[in-house]
Amino acid sequence: PPASCAAMESIGYFLTNILDGIEFARGGVDTKWGRLRAEMGHPAPFALEYVAIGNENRYDEFFDRYDAIARALRRCHPDIKLVTCVDPAGYFKKSLLDYSWGRISRATADFGDEHIYGSPSWWLNNAHMYDSYPRKGVGVYVGEWATRNASDEYLNSHYSAVCEAAFRMGFERNADLVKMSAYAPLVRRVGFPGNRYSLIRLGGLFSYGTPAYWCEKMFADNRPARTMAVSY
Repeated sequence: PPASCAAMESIGYFLTNILDGIEFARGGVDTKWGRLRAEMGHPAPFALEYVAIGNENRYDEFFDRYDAIARALRRCHPDIKLVTCVDPAGYFKKSLLDYSWGRISRATADFGDEHIYGSPSWWLNNAHMYDSYPRKGVGVYVGEWATRNASDEYLNSHYSAVCEAAFRMGFERNADLVKMSAYAPLVRRVGFPGNRYSLIRLGGLFSYGTPAYWCEKMFADNRPARTMAVSY
């Protein structure tokens, strides 16, 4: 196992903390942790509907621990939707994609969380990626995606936004499978030397949406009832 992997014997410790955290978020004020939340100024429970376990993990040891936690959450909170990660390299290495998806089941997961970063040409070349995905009862959550590895000329440009839109149509066309998506990151401070891509740029006294933001907004404001076949 990876050096950072906790022993299976300690799973009870982690599960106790997870269940306490869920009770803090949505337990009644008559519970230990719900009462603490109320004392901190928020008596109403939070609308916690989803719990994600793990982030960009791909080892057998992760899935062993995931299953143990997921099955306990199924028993204690059967209404919560569970999200597990899928290998982050899977989108360009098919063998790794199959490896990760082959280890989750409807019994312990509602969604597989894919993280995808690509160049504008990658979005265009993979616009039909989800058309051929197997339907096994586990939905896809594209939990991170954005244009990356592109030259400054195309990063956060109108061209990259149009290419993203082509890929984004694959979400709509396969809405029976792709249930949720989240562009990442949402906000980036102007001048920050890290991630150069985001939906929203934030300055001290101003903010503005990038072309990717306006692309996402158009999808949000114009939810399609059907999609039309196109060629390009």
